[in-house]
Amino acid sequence: MPKTQIPIANGFYQSASLPISAQRCINWYPNIPQGDTVTNANLFGTPGIEQLASGSPIKSTRGAIVSASIPYFVVGDELRKLISSIDSEGIETFTTVSLGNISGSGRVSMADNGSQVCVVVPGGLSYIWDESDRKLYTITDPAFDGPADSVVYIDGFFVFTTSTGKKFINSPLNDGRGAGNGTGVAYDALDFSVAEGDPDQIRAGHSFGGRLFILGSETTQVFVNIGRTPAPFQTYNKTLYTTGISAPNSIIDFGDTFAFVGAGVNESPSIYAFTGNGFKKISTTAIDNVLNELTAAELSSVYSWSYGKDGAFFVGFQLPDTCLVYESITGLWHERLSYSNKKDIPYRVAAIITAYGRTIVGDNLDGRIGAIQNDLFTEYDTIIRRVVTTKPFDNLGNRVFLSSIEAVMETGVGVSGGVPVAFGGGSSVDVGQDPMMMMEYSDDGSRSFGNGRFRSLGKVGEYNRRVIWRRVNSFPRSRVLRFVFSEPVKPVFIKLEVDIVG
Repeated sequence: MPKTQIPIANGFYQSASLPISAQRCINWYPNIPQGDTVTNANLFGTPGIEQLASGSPIKSTRGAIVSASIPYFVVGDELRKLISSIDSEGIETFTTVSLGNISGSGRVSMADNGSQVCVVVPGGLSYIWDESDRKLYTITDPAFDGPADSVVYIDGFFVFTTSTGKKFINSPLNDGRGAGNGTGVAYDALDFSVAEGDPDQIRAGHSFGGRLFILGSETTQVFVNIGRTPAPFQTYNKTLYTTGISAPNSIIDFGDTFAFVGAGVNESPSIYAFTGNGFKKISTTAIDNVLNELTAAELSSVYSWSYGKDGAFFVGFQLPDTCLVYESITGLWHERLSYSNKKDIPYRVAAIITAYGRTIVGDNLDGRIGAIQNDLFTEYDTIIRRVVTTKPFDNLGNRVFLSSIEAVMETGVGVSGGVPVAFGGGSSVDVGQDPMMMMEYSDDGSRSFGNGRFRSLGKVGEYNRRVIWRRVNSFPRSRVLRFVFSEPVKPVFIKLEVDIVG
């Protein structure tokens, strides 16, 4: 009989029952090719990360922003600025400059007005870095009714959501420093507004499309600047959406919308995107199941990032043990994990911004600054472990006899001389000359897998190499296949075929 194609590009899906489905797509993202191709969908490998500036083993990135084309990061207890310089030979180098201390240890909220960067430690202190005099100010104005939980910038104002009550406050126009430190324009105790459309607690603010979104735990209210003094913000046509935010750090812009982890009254958490006149769910049932398994504290800690590539946007939501990534063109999800100390760990990217013509990232592990590189297949000098787990397949309840399993890959991708990489710890070794993929299978619904079997993707120039496993035994009910690839070479998984006989 003809070969049977097993889907590989359906993204992440995990049922509550493993035998039903335990489909995973780790460090691969689904691609839907245009025109007539050998397959309707395939997998591309996620990009690597190159180092721009060194970090510290005890510090991680807490937030990042670009102001006046300059990247700023909160790394550990410091606010840092990333500086680019180009020498006479055109070689670009990067250095970080410490600008002052930021209290706390958790993630921060950041906003800028073009000359000032505001940093809010939720429930703690709020800071203003002023680029004009290059000083870091703590907001101590007596009329600043903090502590604040988040900050956004809109129409010349920094807008702060507060830790208690239903009000949010705005800074003086074009200056967030306040008068408490001997400089700046004084805050006005009357410069506040109240989100009273619903009794739920305010959790975050967001500026989008010239409007101010105040997100509560169960609802979202929309405000606009009407130009009055004090308290310039007024509700926009009394707009109240019945979806609130569950993870204050999960708000993220991408394309012409923004998304966040949220829920309404008596609803379990999902991921929503703004449509222009409301919110629609973009998460799948599988994603919702994962979110629903988190504790309240774990859910609240989820943060997000986004970047664009080839007209698509990748939007990541970092959970405690994995990163779930949405791709805007296909609408499909995949996972991203990193590798350290010879095991999978949560994705190390802590923040993503665009500056200096690069997609720049902060790091969760050691505070270094890097850049996403599509033609690099390691994270700094560490391998990227890529895993595809298929959904179960069978033969209409009959015993299945397999003649072969073939992973149709882009082959001949070996690197002459190899690439020095670390396998999650210890010294680096040169690999990639003859890249290998491992296949293993499970006949008990993904509860256990047998010993892996390796096949080569071909040394450099071996373009006709076939990645095929023969004599793979029969099975009585259903089988799940898992493929693992950790080589620092170009990863393209075109299709998967099995030859069923009898």
